[in-house]
Amino acid sequence: MSSTDPPRFLMLCGSLRERCYSKPPDRAPETHPKVQALRDAVTWAEGMVWTSPEQYLPMTGIMKAQIDWIPLKVGTVRPTQGKTLAVMEVSGGSHSA
Repeated sequence: MSSTDPPRFLMLCGSLRERCYSKPPDRAPETHPKVQALRDAVTWAEGMVWTSPEQYLPMTGIMKAQIDWIPLKVGTVRPTQGKTLAVMEVSGGSHSA
C-alpha cells in the first residue's frame, strides 16, 4: 500500500433498524455469509470505528454480537492487531450519557 492511498476504515454500527447491514445474528454458524463478510472486512481494514446507537448507556446486543464474531486470531495473527479503533455511542438530548 502506498502512502498516497486513502486509509481503509471499517465502520460498524449496532443498529436494529431494518435497513441496517451490520447484523450478523447471534446464533449463526461461522459459515453464515454476514459473519464471513464481517471477518473479511476486519482483515481488509487498517482501522475501525464502532458506533452504538443512542440508548441508555450499554451497547446494543447486535453490536456485542458483531464484536464477538471478530475472531481472536486467524492462524497466529489477531485480525485487530496493530489497528486503530475508535468506539463511540450516539447520544442526544439533555440527559445523554
